[in-house]
Amino acid sequence: MDGRRLLLFTSFGFAYLGLFQYWLYAIKFAGWFPHAVRFTELPLRARLRDLPGMRDLVLQTLAGNFLHIPLIFFPAFYVFQEVIDPTASGGLADKAVVALRRYCTNAWDDLTSAWTIWIPGHAIFFAVPMWLRLPVNHGISFLFVSFLSFTRGDAYLVETQK
Repeated sequence: MDGRRLLLFTSFGFAYLGLFQYWLYAIKFAGWFPHAVRFTELPLRARLRDLPGMRDLVLQTLAGNFLHIPLIFFPAFYVFQEVIDPTASGGLADKAVVALRRYCTNAWDDLTSAWTIWIPGHAIFFAVPMWLRLPVNHGISFLFVSFLSFTRGDAYLVETQK
């Protein structure tokens, strides 16, 4: 077992998935999409007739996939990797530049992989009752970050060992 890699993904999971996503999805999205909470409390049959709630479900799914993931999640993920790398040189700004360049190189592959999981994942996640939203998100996020660990963790380690 690679202790450094375990620390990376555990720390990132706690800080980003645990703290930031709670703030984003439980607090901010509930305010930005005013019909979301009411929609999730309705029985399924009533949801299918609730056009404002369905619109908010679609908008949340779009915002999660085409704003949050490419503009916040992946940049944070790559910068976090670079910042905690003991072999990386330079200050925070230098590390951020290196990380964001690496993200730009990998962006299309990373985003298409993310959208494969998260477009249906967000459609489910934003449709469950608010009290279940974060546990569902954390379960899907755990699977996704594990996938990232296997696909980008090794590539990152090989890259830093050159």
